Amino acid sequence: MGLFIAWFIGAIIAAAIADNRQLGAGWAFFIAIIFSPIVGIIVALASSKNIDVELKNKLILTQDELINRKGHNRLTTAEEIKQYKSLLNDGIITSEEFKKKKKQLLDINRSSEESPS
Repeated sequence: MGLFIAWFIGAIIAAAIADNRQLGAGWAFFIAIIFSPIVGIIVALASSKNIDVELKNKLILTQDELINRKGHNRLTTAEEIKQYKSLLNDGIITSEEFKKKKKQLLDINRSSEESPS
């Protein structure tokens, strides 16, 4: 009788541990009753916490929003050239670097206009 009570108390402890986790208290209790309280506790502890799953989902949504937004905020070629001209005027890049980047941007723009979509 004492073993049965200890088994049942162990199952309740496994359920309590799993209460705020993905597994859930019911499943942890069931696993602990069927297999053993030790197995139930181990499975409960191995299950992800609900808050961890929520944070992971929010992080994925934020990452997707940033990826989607990145395509919408692209600068035009003229805006990019203006930015590099500003860097040249501030002495951050040299005249040669500016000319090289300007040519590169104009060539990229030209080749994208010529290629069929």
